[in-house]
Amino acid sequence: AWRWSTLAQTGEWSAWAVVIPVLLGIFGFVLHHEFLSNLVDEVWDMGDALRVRSRGREHLLPLSEVERLDYRPMQGLHWIVVHLHTSHPLGKKWVFIPQGRGSIEGWSPQLDALEERLDQG
Repeated sequence: AWRWSTLAQTGEWSAWAVVIPVLLGIFGFVLHHEFLSNLVDEVWDMGDALRVRSRGREHLLPLSEVERLDYRPMQGLHWIVVHLHTSHPLGKKWVFIPQGRGSIEGWSPQLDALEERLDQG
């Protein structure tokens, strides 16, 4: 029979008392690594480059280094993933959440213009 009891009450130890917190910790680490570790603070479109601020430091990234933009709708937020041709101090892939409201698809006119410039160059 299944009993809800604690170690103090029964003197018995269950492996699940260790396994479940370890699995939750691994799950949390994977979520953090996938979604938050490459999230930058701010991105400004400077015409021929992107000015990126992350962790208090600013980087100027020429558009020629940007491979493509991807769009990820997540929990009501519109995440833009920037993939680079080469590795950068911010990583080869990083994410930002544009300010303001875009269209139904989540794209704003500024992001459309940026994507067109990337396609042309």
